[in-house]
Amino acid sequence: AVHRAGTVPLPETLSFEEGASIPNVFLTAWYALVKLAHIQAGETVLVQAAGSGVGMAAIQIAKHFDCKVITTAGSDDKVAKARQFGADLAINYTTDDFVPAVMGFTDGRGANVCQECVGGEVLTKSIDAMAPLSRLVVVGNASQSPDAPDLLRRLGNKNCMFCRFSMPSAFRAGGVMDELAMIMELCGQGKLKTLVDRSFPLKEVAACHRYLEDRQQFGKLVLVP
Repeated sequence: AVHRAGTVPLPETLSFEEGASIPNVFLTAWYALVKLAHIQAGETVLVQAAGSGVGMAAIQIAKHFDCKVITTAGSDDKVAKARQFGADLAINYTTDDFVPAVMGFTDGRGANVCQECVGGEVLTKSIDAMAPLSRLVVVGNASQSPDAPDLLRRLGNKNCMFCRFSMPSAFRAGGVMDELAMIMELCGQGKLKTLVDRSFPLKEVAACHRYLEDRQQFGKLVLVP
Protein backbone atom coordinates (compact mmCIF):
# COMPACT_ATOMS: atom_id res chain seq x y z
CA ALA A 1 0.00 0.00 0.00
CA VAL A 2 1.19 3.49 -0.82
CA HIS A 3 -0.13 6.99 -0.16
CA ARG A 4 -2.30 8.25 -3.01
CA ALA A 5 -0.01 11.31 -3.32
CA GLY A 6 2.65 8.95 -4.66
CA THR A 7 0.50 7.59 -7.48
CA VAL A 8 -0.70 8.73 -10.89
CA PRO A 9 -3.48 7.29 -13.08
CA LEU A 10 -2.46 4.51 -15.46
CA PRO A 11 -3.84 5.24 -18.95
CA GLU A 12 -6.13 2.53 -20.29
CA THR A 13 -3.86 2.12 -23.31
CA LEU A 14 -0.95 0.92 -21.14
CA SER A 15 -0.43 -2.40 -19.38
CA PHE A 16 0.73 -2.53 -15.76
CA GLU A 17 4.13 -3.75 -16.96
CA GLU A 18 4.42 -0.76 -19.32
CA GLY A 19 3.32 1.59 -16.58
CA ALA A 20 5.94 0.18 -14.21
CA SER A 21 8.65 0.76 -16.83
CA ILE A 22 7.95 4.48 -17.20
CA PRO A 23 8.53 6.51 -13.99
CA ASN A 24 12.23 6.17 -13.22
CA VAL A 25 13.64 6.37 -16.74
CA PHE A 26 11.27 8.93 -18.27
CA LEU A 27 11.45 11.21 -15.23
CA THR A 28 15.26 11.04 -15.29
CA ALA A 29 15.47 11.91 -18.99
CA TRP A 30 12.74 14.57 -18.70
CA TYR A 31 14.47 16.35 -15.83
CA ALA A 32 17.87 16.07 -17.48
CA LEU A 33 16.82 17.43 -20.86
CA VAL A 34 13.80 19.63 -20.17
CA LYS A 35 14.21 20.94 -16.63
CA LEU A 36 18.01 21.21 -16.47
CA ALA A 37 19.34 21.47 -20.03
CA HIS A 38 16.29 23.40 -21.32
CA ILE A 39 16.46 21.81 -24.77
CA GLN A 40 15.17 23.95 -27.63
CA ALA A 41 13.73 23.03 -31.02
CA GLY A 42 16.42 22.64 -33.66
CA GLU A 43 19.23 21.86 -31.22
CA THR A 44 21.35 18.73 -31.51
CA VAL A 45 21.19 16.39 -28.51
CA LEU A 46 23.74 13.62 -27.90
CA VAL A 47 22.26 10.72 -25.91
CA GLN A 48 24.67 8.10 -24.66
CA ALA A 49 23.60 4.44 -24.19
CA ALA A 50 20.50 4.21 -26.37
CA GLY A 51 19.82 0.67 -25.17
CA SER A 52 19.28 1.76 -21.58
CA GLY A 53 15.84 2.74 -20.37
CA VAL A 54 16.96 6.34 -19.79
CA GLY A 55 18.56 6.46 -23.23
CA MET A 56 15.42 5.12 -24.89
CA ALA A 57 13.35 7.75 -23.09
CA ALA A 58 15.76 10.60 -23.82
CA ILE A 59 15.75 9.96 -27.58
CA GLN A 60 11.98 10.32 -27.66
CA ILE A 61 11.80 13.33 -25.35
CA ALA A 62 14.36 15.21 -27.43
CA LYS A 63 12.43 14.39 -30.62
CA HIS A 64 9.18 15.45 -28.91
CA PHE A 65 10.78 18.90 -28.52
CA ASP A 66 11.84 18.90 -32.20
CA CYS A 67 15.54 18.39 -31.55
CA LYS A 68 17.98 16.44 -33.69
CA VAL A 69 19.22 13.35 -31.85
CA ILE A 70 22.54 11.54 -32.04
CA THR A 71 22.90 8.43 -29.93
CA THR A 72 25.29 5.54 -29.27
CA ALA A 73 24.75 1.84 -28.69
CA GLY A 74 26.88 -1.29 -28.38
CA SER A 75 25.50 -3.40 -31.23
CA ASP A 76 24.05 -3.02 -34.71
CA ASP A 77 20.73 -4.37 -33.43
CA LYS A 78 20.51 -1.66 -30.77
CA VAL A 79 21.53 0.95 -33.34
CA ALA A 80 18.63 -0.12 -35.55
CA LYS A 81 16.19 0.05 -32.62
CA ALA A 82 17.46 3.52 -31.69
CA ARG A 83 16.62 4.70 -35.19
CA GLN A 84 13.12 3.25 -34.81
CA PHE A 85 12.67 5.41 -31.72
CA GLY A 86 13.58 8.52 -33.70
CA ALA A 87 17.36 8.94 -33.55
CA ASP A 88 18.66 10.91 -36.53
CA LEU A 89 22.10 9.34 -36.19
CA ALA A 90 22.90 6.16 -34.22
CA ILE A 91 26.50 5.02 -33.80
CA ASN A 92 27.80 1.58 -32.82
CA TYR A 93 30.53 2.62 -30.40
CA THR A 94 32.21 -0.80 -30.58
CA THR A 95 33.09 -0.25 -34.24
CA ASP A 96 33.04 3.54 -34.71
CA ASP A 97 34.32 6.58 -32.80
CA PHE A 98 31.31 8.73 -31.97
CA VAL A 99 33.28 12.00 -31.65
CA PRO A 100 34.08 12.44 -35.37
CA ALA A 101 30.61 11.16 -36.21
CA VAL A 102 29.02 13.87 -34.06
CA MET A 103 31.31 16.51 -35.52
CA GLY A 104 30.51 15.40 -39.05
CA PHE A 105 26.76 15.45 -38.39
CA THR A 106 26.94 18.98 -36.93
CA ASP A 107 29.33 20.42 -39.55
CA GLY A 108 32.10 20.65 -36.97
CA ARG A 109 30.13 22.52 -34.30
CA GLY A 110 29.39 19.68 -31.88
CA ALA A 111 26.25 18.82 -29.90
CA ASN A 112 24.32 21.53 -28.05
CA VAL A 113 23.24 19.18 -25.27
CA CYS A 114 24.55 15.83 -24.00
CA GLN A 115 22.90 13.37 -21.63
CA GLU A 116 25.62 11.06 -20.28
CA CYS A 117 25.33 8.00 -18.04
CA VAL A 118 28.46 5.89 -18.64
CA GLY A 119 31.29 7.91 -17.13
CA GLY A 120 35.02 7.44 -17.60
CA GLU A 121 36.28 7.68 -21.16
CA VAL A 122 32.75 8.09 -22.54
CA LEU A 123 32.23 11.19 -20.40
CA THR A 124 35.56 12.65 -21.49
CA LYS A 125 34.86 11.99 -25.17
CA SER A 126 31.34 13.36 -24.81
CA ILE A 127 32.82 16.72 -23.84
CA ASP A 128 35.06 16.56 -26.92
CA ALA A 129 31.91 16.09 -29.02
CA MET A 130 30.12 19.12 -27.58
CA ALA A 131 29.80 22.62 -28.98
CA PRO A 132 30.94 25.80 -27.21
CA LEU A 133 28.33 27.06 -24.71
CA SER A 134 26.65 23.63 -24.66
CA ARG A 135 25.03 21.83 -21.72
CA LEU A 136 26.13 18.50 -20.25
CA VAL A 137 23.85 16.61 -17.84
CA VAL A 138 25.26 13.47 -16.19
CA VAL A 139 22.59 11.04 -14.97
CA GLY A 140 24.77 8.09 -13.97
CA ASN A 141 28.15 6.40 -14.03
CA ALA A 142 27.55 2.85 -15.24
CA SER A 143 31.28 2.21 -15.67
CA GLN A 144 31.97 3.24 -12.06
CA SER A 145 35.00 5.12 -13.36
CA PRO A 146 36.41 8.15 -11.52
CA ASP A 147 36.09 11.50 -13.25
CA ALA A 148 39.08 12.54 -15.32
CA PRO A 149 41.36 14.86 -13.30
CA ASP A 150 41.08 17.54 -16.00
CA LEU A 151 37.28 17.32 -16.30
CA LEU A 152 36.65 20.90 -15.19
CA ARG A 153 39.34 22.22 -17.52
CA ARG A 154 37.80 20.37 -20.46
CA LEU A 155 34.39 21.81 -19.65
CA GLY A 156 35.84 25.27 -19.14
CA ASN A 157 37.63 25.21 -22.48
CA LYS A 158 34.21 25.06 -24.16
CA ASN A 159 32.34 27.18 -21.58
CA CYS A 160 30.01 24.22 -21.04
CA MET A 161 27.31 24.14 -18.40
CA PHE A 162 27.64 20.97 -16.31
CA CYS A 163 25.12 19.33 -13.99
CA ARG A 164 24.73 15.97 -12.26
CA PHE A 165 21.13 14.87 -11.85
CA SER A 166 19.89 12.94 -8.79
CA MET A 167 16.38 11.48 -8.86
CA PRO A 168 16.19 11.07 -5.02
CA SER A 169 17.00 14.78 -4.67
CA ALA A 170 14.28 15.64 -7.18
CA PHE A 171 11.74 13.61 -5.18
CA ARG A 172 12.75 15.32 -1.93
CA ALA A 173 12.40 18.74 -3.58
CA GLY A 174 8.82 17.96 -4.66
CA GLY A 175 6.94 18.53 -7.90
CA VAL A 176 7.96 15.21 -9.45
CA MET A 177 4.46 13.75 -9.46
CA ASP A 178 3.10 16.56 -11.65
CA GLU A 179 5.83 15.85 -14.17
CA LEU A 180 5.13 12.12 -14.00
CA ALA A 181 1.41 12.66 -14.61
CA MET A 182 2.27 14.68 -17.72
CA ILE A 183 4.67 11.99 -18.98
CA MET A 184 2.13 9.24 -18.30
CA GLU A 185 -0.45 11.16 -20.31
CA LEU A 186 1.95 11.57 -23.24
CA CYS A 187 2.70 7.83 -23.11
CA GLY A 188 -1.00 7.02 -22.98
CA GLN A 189 -1.53 9.16 -26.08
CA GLY A 190 1.32 7.39 -27.90
CA LYS A 191 3.40 10.59 -28.16
CA LEU A 192 6.05 8.89 -26.03
CA LYS A 193 6.47 5.12 -26.02
CA THR A 194 7.98 2.87 -23.40
CA LEU A 195 9.56 -0.44 -24.32
CA VAL A 196 9.53 -3.46 -22.02
CA ASP A 197 12.29 -5.65 -23.38
CA ARG A 198 11.34 -8.60 -21.15
CA SER A 199 9.28 -9.39 -18.08
CA PHE A 200 10.53 -11.88 -15.49
CA PRO A 201 8.54 -13.50 -12.67
CA LEU A 202 9.89 -12.38 -9.31
CA LYS A 203 11.21 -15.87 -8.57
CA GLU A 204 13.56 -15.48 -11.57
CA VAL A 205 15.15 -12.28 -10.29
CA ALA A 206 18.65 -13.79 -10.61
CA ALA A 207 18.06 -14.53 -14.30
CA CYS A 208 16.83 -10.97 -14.76
CA HIS A 209 20.02 -9.63 -13.18
CA ARG A 210 22.17 -11.83 -15.41
CA TYR A 211 20.28 -10.61 -18.49
CA LEU A 212 20.90 -7.03 -17.42
CA GLU A 213 24.56 -7.61 -16.61
CA ASP A 214 25.09 -9.19 -20.04
CA ARG A 215 23.77 -5.93 -21.55
CA GLN A 216 21.31 -7.78 -23.74
CA GLN A 217 18.32 -5.51 -23.14
CA PHE A 218 17.00 -2.54 -25.08
CA GLY A 219 14.60 -0.59 -22.92
CA LYS A 220 13.34 -1.83 -19.56
CA LEU A 221 13.19 -5.13 -17.69
CA VAL A 222 10.22 -5.69 -15.39
CA LEU A 223 9.85 -8.06 -12.45
CA VAL A 224 6.30 -9.33 -12.03
CA PRO A 225 5.25 -10.47 -8.51
